[in-house]
Amino acid sequence: MQCRIINNTDREWLRVINNSYADFYHLPCYTNIEGAILSGKGHAYYIRDSNNYILVPFVKRKIQFAVSDENSYDAVSPYGYPGMLYSNNRSLDILELLNKIKKCGEEFGLVSSFIRLNPFNDNIQFESSEDIRFIKIGYTVAVNCEKNLNDIFCEFSTNHKKNIKKLNRLGFKIEVDNWIDFGAFQEIYIETMKRVNAKRYYYLSEQYFNGLRSCLKNNIHLITVKSAEGVIASAGLFSSYNSISHSIFSSTNSLFIKHAPSKLLFYGMIKWCNENNVRLLNLGGGVGAQKDSLYQFKLGFGKEIFPFNGIGIIHDINVYKELESNYSKNTENYNYFPCYRAT
Repeated sequence: MQCRIINNTDREWLRVINNSYADFYHLPCYTNIEGAILSGKGHAYYIRDSNNYILVPFVKRKIQFAVSDENSYDAVSPYGYPGMLYSNNRSLDILELLNKIKKCGEEFGLVSSFIRLNPFNDNIQFESSEDIRFIKIGYTVAVNCEKNLNDIFCEFSTNHKKNIKKLNRLGFKIEVDNWIDFGAFQEIYIETMKRVNAKRYYYLSEQYFNGLRSCLKNNIHLITVKSAEGVIASAGLFSSYNSISHSIFSSTNSLFIKHAPSKLLFYGMIKWCNENNVRLLNLGGGVGAQKDSLYQFKLGFGKEIFPFNGIGIIHDINVYKELESNYSKNTENYNYFPCYRAT
């Protein structure tokens, strides 16, 4: 088994994508977009053995507050659910694989790597060690879109069904891929982030959204819910890639909060997926992967729950411990990885 780090122009990156069950999170252009947000650069661990090619995308970012070395870097998966992409079988020795990545990252000059796993494809578990850690992050809620649409609707919570029926009676309508409304969606999204006091990361720019649309091409969809007067009440973006769909962003116009139009928005996503041969729609989890009110809201649409886990790898234990001792003393989130980035 051999490991090397490739950049997003390497032809091997697309070779693995074209010969595997990839998701949009694995695309080199998506890693580029994340790199711009994190002031880093897109790369991937590329592992090869006789029967398999494995791709693990990541963003290399500078550790601005490193003490002993001003040029310290770490790696983090692009935001979402990228995980490990396999071209063939998954019958690998996971610890052998992770030790190869550990060595590869060490040679690349990294302090640590945080790998977000894919809840639907990465059925990985192992005993943690000091330098390779299995991290339980939380849970994500999904909807099986292969069922009859009426059966799916019947499984919604009583409150969700009641609100959706009322929205229909009031004349609210669902529209999909009316890209004239793309700019309006972005405005409502930023308004929503301000209203919920979201973290700085989520205040995304017009450049980000245009880049995401360019990257995903026909695999990204804009969905809106409009009032009877044609005003956008709720809007969102969702993906469709290799029969898996993800709710990426959703937002609600503050003028319509009392009507809960986002319930019709999610129903619209589910309906589109059901009609377009999508197997599973991932609604995501709660804020910070917690079982909060957002998580409960999503449970009102689907009862299929998947664990969302990660892997933390320490490549340079000495620098990691130095950072840990200097920057994790005052944090309440002791399980955060890497600990020195906990806030």
